Amino acid sequence: MQTLARSIDAPSAAPAQSQQRILRRPAVEHLTGLPRSSIYAEIKKGAFPQPVKLSARAVGWLSDEIDNWLKHQIDARAFSEVKGDSKSI
Repeated sequence: MQTLARSIDAPSAAPAQSQQRILRRPAVEHLTGLPRSSIYAEIKKGAFPQPVKLSARAVGWLSDEIDNWLKHQIDARAFSEVKGDSKSI
């Protein structure tokens, strides 16, 4: 009985991996704060992840790609602030 309790309480040896999901446009808009038109404009410029075609009328984005895009935006802001390029609002 004691062995079973230890095996349940012991942390897993495998590292936790984020589970990649497909995000539909409303979720992407919510996460990024961008409206639909800006998302598609950024895709056209090559500055935003391409959507994945799910069906004839549905697309989605890989959650890891959106997370990486957000991290890049945050890193770019931090780099800009370090260089003194930040613009006052």
